[in-house]
Amino acid sequence: MENGNLEERQEEKREKRSVEDLKERYYTICGKLAKVRAVPGTEPKIYVFDAGHERRRKEQLDKLFNRTPEQVAEEEYLTLELRKIESRKREREKKAQDLQKLIKAADTTTELRRAEKRVSKKKLPQKRETEKPTVPETAGIKFPDFKSAGVTLRSQRMKLPSSVGQKKIKAIEQILQEQGVDLNPMPTEEIVQMFNELRSDLFCCTS
Repeated sequence: MENGNLEERQEEKREKRSVEDLKERYYTICGKLAKVRAVPGTEPKIYVFDAGHERRRKEQLDKLFNRTPEQVAEEEYLTLELRKIESRKREREKKAQDLQKLIKAADTTTELRRAEKRVSKKKLPQKRETEKPTVPETAGIKFPDFKSAGVTLRSQRMKLPSSVGQKKIKAIEQILQEQGVDLNPMPTEEIVQMFNELRSDLFCCTS
């Protein structure tokens, strides 16, 4: 009678074991055998099967498969919103990079102009000190004033006026490219102002 009860209990235990439990038991035994059969001084490769992790993975898959249409729609909406946030983040990063390029380029141009002025002063003849200048200093680019023109795009404020010749435009663009500055930056208020000031400085330097 006792043997019968023992067999029943063992049978119940076997029936309660899931596929994950059997796999875990199988790989555990394989690991022990691999260690016993391994060549002395070597470490055998043992595969560890986590039954608990496998059960949780299957539960997550079941939940994913059994989602309602409302849950699917909500997830798609959240995914779309996340993409929008990431896109806006990339745009902000690009604006910051463009502005940083303009700042660096403006600093470089300012230093170049200062150096040129110092060299020019050294090259002037002594008698020039007593002479009155007859030619005024070269002015920069005169960009159109759109303040009283109603609603305008900032990109229009970055267009070079017709008074700047094509030769000058190419020279300015070449310097900008050499300094790694985008020729068509994002037209924010700060970038438009700095971009125009920079090109105006370059116009004076190339005159």
